[in-house]
Formats: sequence, C-alpha cells, structure tokens
Amino acid sequence: SAQDTALVHNTATNAMLSGSVRDATGKAIPGAMITVTDDERGLGESVFSNDAGMFTLTAELVSGELELRVRKPYFADYNQSINLDDSGKEILDVRLKPLKTDQQISDSLPAVAHFANLPFDKEGKWSRADFQRDCLSCHQLGNAWTRIPRPAEVWMPTMERMYSYINSTNVEDMKYRSQMMSDGFTGEPTQYRPKFESAPELATAKIYQYRLDHAVVPHDAVVYQKTNTVYTVDQGTDDMHITNLDTGETTRVKAPAAGMPPGGKFTLLEVPG
Repeated sequence: SAQDTALVHNTATNAMLSGSVRDATGKAIPGAMITVTDDERGLGESVFSNDAGMFTLTAELVSGELELRVRKPYFADYNQSINLDDSGKEILDVRLKPLKTDQQISDSLPAVAHFANLPFDKEGKWSRADFQRDCLSCHQLGNAWTRIPRPAEVWMPTMERMYSYINSTNVEDMKYRSQMMSDGFTGEPTQYRPKFESAPELATAKIYQYRLDHAVVPHDAVVYQKTNTVYTVDQGTDDMHITNLDTGETTRVKAPAAGMPPGGKFTLLEVPG
C-alpha cells in the first residue's frame, strides 16, 4: 500500500487530543510529530508540538480505537493505543527517550543521511549534486532496502534498468555508479548527523494521511478543490485512485487501455529497485 497527503479538510468530529512532549529531564521538545491513525480505515492525522512542547490535535477524520505515534529525530518513537470518542478529550504528557547508540541513530535517520555516505567527487557528474539530480528525482537511495550491502555486480542489473529509462547504453558509467553504490552502502552505521530545524510555523501545520490499498506505483496525483477530491494515477496497475478528502474513502477505476498491454508498457520494465 502507499500513502498520499493533503492539507485541505472540513471538520467532521469534535474529538480532541492535547498535551505536551518533553524529554526525560522535563525539557520541552519542539517540532515533535504527533500522529493518530485508524489502521482499519487507513486514515491518519498529524500535528507538531510548539516551542513549549505543547500540541493540540482536533480530529476530523478519525475517532474510536486509534494508534498514537510521537516522533522526533534523535529520539525513540513513542507508541500507545488510545480511545478517542467523537466528543471526547484526551490529555497526554509524552516523554521521549534519546537514542544512544550509533546503530540506533543510523537506523532512525532518513534515506538522505545514508545517501551522503556515497563516495562523491567534489564536482562533475559524480558529484553529490549531479548524482542526486540523476537518480533521486524519481527514486530513493539510502532507505532500508536500497542501502543493503551488495557487490557492484549485483547493483549492475539495476543500473542497466535505470539507464534504459533514458535510452543510455553507457556501460562504463553503469559500472562506475554500481561501484559507488557498493562502496557507499557497506552496512556500517552512518556518521552523518543532519540538523532538523523547527520553525514556529510548524506548530500550525496539519497533515492528513489516506492509505491507498492495493496500490503498486501511485506516481501522479491531482487535487480537485471544487469537490475536495484527489485523483491518483497508479503506473503499476493502470488504475485511477479517487479519494474523497472529506470521508477518507477511496475508490478505484481502471484507466482506459488505449491499445496498451495489460499494466501498460511501464510495468513491463519492472518496478525500479
């Protein structure tokens, strides 16, 4: 499954979750992400703590038995099951524990922190900027799957597939890039420590999450504001996912075949890895 996000909504319930996020010493943690999720319906809502570590989440999509997750970089996630009735109010005092080992910190960091381990040149086509432009416009490098240690020859088929998308047969470049991947993703914890700034405006933001069941490659989405609807094209199944942002319900319809083979030509090339 996959998730899509949107920032427009109409209030449907009055359930409210509020409280504070602090560390073990009682110090406020700003910019922590507080998420409540209805796993059965595949819906979620998130807000962020302010400079004083305080937050308020007024539920618009979810209520009842929910999963709470509180997270902040360099701290262990906090998870709890809660019951939030339609008109109920819940107050929480969340304490986050700091991550201690290099491995814990490394595993918690986003893909870009591991991507930074690749042996880039200072400039030219093997520089970080150019490599990022070529490979990260559509794909992600450094996540738990793509950073699995593997020799250059195992990376080579992936490079051949990626280069075929741009009609390139430059074998030497493929070999060089494969070796970079092998040398950079060794399985050792990354020592890269990005800074995560927390602007005051973050405390006013809200994120809505909608799970797209049975999605394979949901690649392009358009929000139609007149009906508060999101239309998402699935390149892996030739489906159109139609999500009603007010109810959270998603329906699927088949895209016209237009003379294409089942699944479309793109899916015959396999999902990029």
